[in-house]
Amino acid sequence: MKNINTAKYWDSTYQKQLDENNDWRNYQMTFAFILDEIDPSDIVMELGCGTGILGAQIIEKLTTGTYIGYDISQVAVEAFENKVTRGKIDIFIKRLDVLKDNLLFTNVLIATEFLEHFHDDELEIVMNKIKKRCVRAIFAVPNDHWDNSQCPEHYQKWTKKTFREMLSKYFNKVIILDYMDRVHMNACDPKLLALCSEVKR
Repeated sequence: MKNINTAKYWDSTYQKQLDENNDWRNYQMTFAFILDEIDPSDIVMELGCGTGILGAQIIEKLTTGTYIGYDISQVAVEAFENKVTRGKIDIFIKRLDVLKDNLLFTNVLIATEFLEHFHDDELEIVMNKIKKRCVRAIFAVPNDHWDNSQCPEHYQKWTKKTFREMLSKYFNKVIILDYMDRVHMNACDPKLLALCSEVKR
């Protein structure tokens, strides 16, 4: 099965969201958990940064650190760039295909609503790249819902147990939070958030 998560697909998706002024992907509890794990001096890389809903909050928290945001969609990258206020820290927002392009080194890597978009063989490539380029990582994914039959963009579906098993191939220390996050229209979305460290070499 061919992966539909291409630059063209996401350019179209983000353009529609921008045209409708619909920045719905605002997981308040997830983002609060992540922000609590970031120090103001961290070098933070966000994979799948989109239009910068979380990225803008990370940039606001950093005082002497660096923010690097990557997304496969040029439409999203340009929208994010247009709303960033530059000044106190180094900010890099670029288009990147994680399957084809190299990552910079960072001490904190963040990927929310990202890992579920890859086939098994692609996921292994992505995770091996991630583990080589970070000290610790924070991931958030849906909890046992929104599989490919419900959401054509998704090729992975994890429970707390299976998510830990997958991440433990790459990190020695994996802590997973299991909770419900409230999103637009007061809908609740079951989430898994993983705090990973001690990369396996």
